[in-house]
Amino acid sequence: MVKAFFIVAVLFFLQGCSYLQSEIGTRMQARQFVVDKKWVRNTLSADHLGFRHPHRMTPIVTDTMIIQGNGLDGLAAYDRESGHELWRIHIKGGVEAGAVLAGQNLFFGGSDGFFYSVNSQNGEIKWQFPVRAEVLSRPTLLQNKVYFIAGNNRLFSLAAEDGKLLWSYSRQEGSILSIRGGSQPTISHNK
Repeated sequence: MVKAFFIVAVLFFLQGCSYLQSEIGTRMQARQFVVDKKWVRNTLSADHLGFRHPHRMTPIVTDTMIIQGNGLDGLAAYDRESGHELWRIHIKGGVEAGAVLAGQNLFFGGSDGFFYSVNSQNGEIKWQFPVRAEVLSRPTLLQNKVYFIAGNNRLFSLAAEDGKLLWSYSRQEGSILSIRGGSQPTISHNK
């Protein structure tokens, strides 16, 4: 009797599982996530068949444009709807670290040894500051000051309005080994 009850219970369980699987399968087929591309754009100004992956910068997306740098030849803005290029800044070695947008002011460092402030609407360079090393960190903007780390392991603080050097700090390296890159500076309680 117990054996018969057990067999009946197992059959009901299996029947329930097949019904559940059928329901899940039907619902999963009805729910599909489809991505349609509106446009695709090469951010390089010329074809590149080299070995380096040229896109490390996270794009900046606004209501009307997408700003994207590449690791070879510069930074460009594209119309968000059509993908047409709005403006381009040629920078030797490109822009890899990332950028910060504050209003219409775009702040970023290039691999050419300069840090830039650019009008994001037209690509006009407002000011540039000589760092003398590639900039490998995304900048931080706080209280009209911009902070970033250069490839020579130096932390900079510049006035966001005119690019005037406020201060810089160079940490002594304890090793001759280094990793190419830098983290975005974080500010907490004036430190």
